[in-house]
Amino acid sequence: MSRIFVRIAAYRDEETAPTIRDLFQKAAVPERISVAVCWQYQPGVDPETLEIPGFQGQIQVLSVPKDESLGVCWARHRTELMWNGEEYTLQVDSHMRFEQNWDQILIEQLAACPSDKAVLSSNPPGYQLPDKLDPNPRPIVKRARPFSRIGNLRCRGVWLDKYPSEPLVHAFISAAFLFSKSELLQEVPYDPYLYFDQEEICYAIRLYTHGWTLYLPTRSTLFHLYNVKDDSGKFIRTLDWQSNKQGRLVSDLALKRFNHLTRHEYSTDEDVVRELDRYGLGNVRTLDEFELNFGLDFRTKTVRYRAFFLEFVKGIEDLREKEIQIHEIGIEQKGRYVPVSEIDPEQPSLPWRGTSTQVALRELSEYPSWPKESASRLTFVANCSAGPMILLRTDTVICRKLAGEGEYAPHELRFIESVVEAGQVVVDAGAAYGSHTLTLARAVGAHGCVHAFEPQRMLFQMLCGTVALNGLANVWCHPIALGSDIGSTQAPAPDYSQPNNFAALTLNSSESADAVRCVALDSMFLEQCDFIKIDVLGDQLSLLRGANRTLLAFRPIVLIDGCTDDNRKQTISWMALDQRYRIYKLGRALVCVPQERGLELELEDISPSRRKTELLLDGTS
Repeated sequence: MSRIFVRIAAYRDEETAPTIRDLFQKAAVPERISVAVCWQYQPGVDPETLEIPGFQGQIQVLSVPKDESLGVCWARHRTELMWNGEEYTLQVDSHMRFEQNWDQILIEQLAACPSDKAVLSSNPPGYQLPDKLDPNPRPIVKRARPFSRIGNLRCRGVWLDKYPSEPLVHAFISAAFLFSKSELLQEVPYDPYLYFDQEEICYAIRLYTHGWTLYLPTRSTLFHLYNVKDDSGKFIRTLDWQSNKQGRLVSDLALKRFNHLTRHEYSTDEDVVRELDRYGLGNVRTLDEFELNFGLDFRTKTVRYRAFFLEFVKGIEDLREKEIQIHEIGIEQKGRYVPVSEIDPEQPSLPWRGTSTQVALRELSEYPSWPKESASRLTFVANCSAGPMILLRTDTVICRKLAGEGEYAPHELRFIESVVEAGQVVVDAGAAYGSHTLTLARAVGAHGCVHAFEPQRMLFQMLCGTVALNGLANVWCHPIALGSDIGSTQAPAPDYSQPNNFAALTLNSSESADAVRCVALDSMFLEQCDFIKIDVLGDQLSLLRGANRTLLAFRPIVLIDGCTDDNRKQTISWMALDQRYRIYKLGRALVCVPQERGLELELEDISPSRRKTELLLDGTS
């Protein structure tokens, strides 16, 4: 007999005992059911434990005074610790009712899913007190809503007119109903450091990246008591965040944890990143794949057309008689419902955006008028991983990579995300189209600053456009070349209608050129500098010598790309011996870390000794 481990987090809920009684009474095989409850109570007001006559031997209760609770995710995590080897696990809320034979139905539905790592989840239909079930239950599938002003992602349920004939893949869990094999408890344990607002989206991402797949069930089995008001206007259930003294603190830390996990804003706060090796993302599938499949971008807090209208749910149009409607978030936070038919695909700007959230209802490249797909146009807008970018059709390397894969030099971007912190000041020397600039801007956040230098006129103008498209007020773009001294130089001005690797063109190397200013980074008189990225083909050493005082004063981490063989030897020598940096290899790039930091990277250390450097420069080693 296969057993089912039912987990319930209950916060001062009078419906907890009726819920447990109903699940035993409606089970086809009550003996297979075991229940774990985290009972959060108010001393002197609520009972200190739960007693369910007739089933007490199958129920475990962890009683916690409400002021010691750290929220719903913490409580759900505590129930997982009571697992005793049952083959299946079901997570429900403490205010539920059940169909007759619900246990057998769920096991059969899970077996019908094509994946061995399947999770059944959806918003259950409702019931009214005490036991009036929805007489015509319809399935509910979740679609994304715009990110909130503070950056949380919440979902809205979409009613379908009928259940699917087979389990359908979807994206967003309902924490009130999760059914799977119990291996899930070991592979993807609930994160006790999250709070209510981040619970469902974080767990959906973690399930996906660990290789688990969400399915919409093919019939109703559970019913949920949605919180309604009584005759006096008060909600019938007490909610954790309404009375938990620690709620605000836990919620703030949880939002930072969510932003760190989804690469929106990295944190080094130990309270934020605690135990992420245990409660972080998996390595079976990537966050990028989740975003691409389900129409989200967490780094830019963007919800795309695909997520709004559930385009990833196979056959969704056959399960609804009416079009899906969406809720417009305006500046006044007042909404209206707009049918799909009213959306103008020719609209040249993003039609709906909140004050702090960009809501892109269509991929930017799908807007024919922004710009129109035309061979006569040199530029186009691509929706890349870090945000929309203006690219050149004729660029054969960087733009082709960005348009096809969404990123260029992803190993460098991941390194940047791992070391650059919020509030820092960074330099992007040789910014080109702005791929690294966007990543740097997201990493430093609103209180940080990015100085992006690009002397090639066409690329500089595109860089400015990309920064403007992404609304990045923390980026300063400079049409300047960086070198060893103040003066002028010749920046390439090639024929952009002909295919070329434009970002690889060097200064003073083209017959067609523009005169541009050249300055030493030291002459910028930066008051702070924490990170420098350099990609100026063949001229890194001149730039570094012009940044000598900056390197000595602020000791930034330096990422150097584009070195020629000869220039690479000179650069390694100067940074290692003159500037006292440790040198690491990151693909073809160099990572330079001040020796005094003691920062050990999981990269190949190629730092030379003085004798080895002398041999290297002599060409004898």
